[in-house]
Amino acid sequence: MNYTVAIPAFNAEKTIRPVLEAVLKFDPAPKEVLVIDDCSTDDTHAIICEFPVRMIAHDVRRGLAGARNTALSEAKTDFIMWFDSDFVPDVSVPRKLLAEMTGDEIAAAGGRAIERGSDSRADRWRRIHAPQDHGKKRLEYAWMVMGLCAVYKVEVLRGVGGFDERFTSCGEDVEMSVRLRKFGYRLVYQPDAYGDHLRNDTDESLIQRMAGYVTCTSHALMLHGKRPRRYFAPILVKQAILHPLFDLLRGRFDLLPLDFAINRARWNALMDLRPEDVM
Repeated sequence: MNYTVAIPAFNAEKTIRPVLEAVLKFDPAPKEVLVIDDCSTDDTHAIICEFPVRMIAHDVRRGLAGARNTALSEAKTDFIMWFDSDFVPDVSVPRKLLAEMTGDEIAAAGGRAIERGSDSRADRWRRIHAPQDHGKKRLEYAWMVMGLCAVYKVEVLRGVGGFDERFTSCGEDVEMSVRLRKFGYRLVYQPDAYGDHLRNDTDESLIQRMAGYVTCTSHALMLHGKRPRRYFAPILVKQAILHPLFDLLRGRFDLLPLDFAINRARWNALMDLRPEDVM
């Protein structure tokens, strides 16, 4: 199959090795594996050099969307398959995702992550309350595909102008998904395409990450004339009730402080939005 694997990487020394080991076991194998080192300051660069992949190192840090665009500009195949530098894909992922890429109207297909972080309070909270998936059922009309595990048609990505480089750390996948759907393309979610997400969080980093997701996703929606408060407010109200209730009923008392802190941070991020602040 005619596809390129692309992995943006920044300070990924703790996770990049198992990701590359997994990718190099794919059958069918990709035509090329591109790893974009976005000015890492740890040993990411040296670890990448241990593997038979093509590395492109940025001279200036461009952020996540910029790294994606570098790979997109270099791809010489019909399809480009993205994995985050902390996502270890199952060997079956290429076959599962590429099988969905039939029909001119389909622009992308995405999979899901299984949280494999440590057993810290933050990682357990994320595993329970913030899994990176759309559920266990295949969706023929997904509202977005997650950048940590997805395949796109190269021609389509280039045709809509590539990723918006104002999204430096997250939200670029949401913005691209909304843009593609505006152009009339369809996105597919395939839960059988899965992998292990190796991210580890502290309480502080998780709270910041959850609030940042609201901000970036809101910006992506606002860029396309949508109202993020109308989208997020009901979700946050529901979660403010259900998360602590479920944790209380199931004896997860140590998660209760995170329930309240994360909901407060996300709500503040939503209320702080201003139209003039959009990128």
